[in-house]
Amino acid sequence: MNGIPILAFHAIEAGPAPLCIHPDAFRRQVEILADHGVTDISLAELVAALATGAPWPERRVAFTFDDAYASVADHALPILAASGFRATVFAVTGVLGAANDWDPPAPGGGLRVMSRSTLADLRSEGWEIGSHTHSHRSLVGLDDVAVLAEMATADADLEELLGTPISWFAYPYGHHDDRIRRLAAGRYRAAVATGARLVKPGADRSRLPRIEAWYLRRPTTLAHLHDRTGASYLAARRALRAVRSGARRG
Repeated sequence: MNGIPILAFHAIEAGPAPLCIHPDAFRRQVEILADHGVTDISLAELVAALATGAPWPERRVAFTFDDAYASVADHALPILAASGFRATVFAVTGVLGAANDWDPPAPGGGLRVMSRSTLADLRSEGWEIGSHTHSHRSLVGLDDVAVLAEMATADADLEELLGTPISWFAYPYGHHDDRIRRLAAGRYRAAVATGARLVKPGADRSRLPRIEAWYLRRPTTLAHLHDRTGASYLAARRALRAVRSGARRG
């Protein structure tokens, strides 16, 4: 049974890697998936399959974008629409209409974040909107009051803008632990993290794994994402990450 990859993107523009993927490279990624018969799945559809035990969707992919950069609306939206794909954007509400201040700055300053009206426009295009907190602080190490304030402030902003409850959450920097996941599970239908794995039946909805799209920039990797070759590649990525993490701790 195939798993479902949730792809994690950030900005779709010329800029520093791995934060930015050039629009031409992104278009090629989307075209490869479409050419190989892969169709999209929303987080709502994915979570429904996890919850109900319905027949597991085959050859599907979920697109997600962290931080709500303006280039996602400028470039990713039309590219995805051309193949009939939708996506989920996780917004940092404290910087909507401004620029990021948490990643190393690109030449000329921080990357532009989309406006509130643009975010609402994406919702009208059928995209899902989720929370990425209010300030993009790592939640690990904050006390419960501060964590819930980050979540609640962002949720209130987005609910006022969109008129719908916020069901989806992405952990800033992918950082989480048991306590943070419990708090997220109390507010959201699902939360996404990292992990370079495909989502399979029985997955923990408080930490659905995603694959950083930068790892998939080679066409052959994307073409085999749903088969054993892709599984071997992702296992190698996880092993390399574990080695690097161990070296940093040492």
